[in-house]
Amino acid sequence: MAFRMPLMFETVVTTDVGCVRQRNEDAALLLRWQLLHDTANTEVLLAAVADGMGGHSNGHIASRLALRSLAASFVQGMAHAPLEGMQALSDEQLVTLLNEAVTAAATQVNAAGQQGLADMGTTLCAALIVGDLVYIANIGDSRAYWVGPDEIQQITEDHSWVAEQVVKGEMTPLEAAVHPRRHLITNMLGFDRPAAPDFFSLALEPDDCLLLCTDGVSGLVSDSEIKQMLSVTSSLQQASNELVALAKQRGGPDNLSLVLVRMRQTSG
Repeated sequence: MAFRMPLMFETVVTTDVGCVRQRNEDAALLLRWQLLHDTANTEVLLAAVADGMGGHSNGHIASRLALRSLAASFVQGMAHAPLEGMQALSDEQLVTLLNEAVTAAATQVNAAGQQGLADMGTTLCAALIVGDLVYIANIGDSRAYWVGPDEIQQITEDHSWVAEQVVKGEMTPLEAAVHPRRHLITNMLGFDRPAAPDFFSLALEPDDCLLLCTDGVSGLVSDSEIKQMLSVTSSLQQASNELVALAKQRGGPDNLSLVLVRMRQTSG
């Protein structure tokens, strides 16, 4: 695996209770490592969002426990990386590292449920960024987007009942967006389920953005609006603030969480 250029990253992580809920059942995570022993000076980022099941009593515990377990497992895995640095790992090895962290998160959430914290469930969308390469694991309907200079693309596929109907041709995307069952999730962490994430990968170019968000954001702010906000401001913090503000202007019925990462090329 080769990296094409010296890189740096701008990052923002935000979570907000919204306008209706009394408790924030979302959680967001951003960890950064600068591997000083790495001859390529590679920066490694682990980003994630999790949306605790809003209809279940311990959703806020599930989302936080999932991200804490994800981070702990990944840090442990990093400790066994080759001395040559993360760039010495193959794509398959990096996906395995991410999958093991997701599996650890599922194990911890399930164990907590078995110990008396019933009704625990959460989505999880996690991204491992190594140099200019991104590896994504997704369970549920939280999303990852790639945003380039002129376009936006949803990378992940929602694990939801309405998404399945769209794939079957029984519902249009516009119908799915307003359907009463649009929040019905078909895959999640918790409820004694084994982890069953989808995996995706992509390469970033300078000025590309990666957005991870819960459905409190994506359900109220359109893809075109996300692209517009990221294209008209050079400040990720401002773009994040505007995304949350727009969702809240539209009622903010759900919690809102997002992680934004923008890649920059350095002169090194």
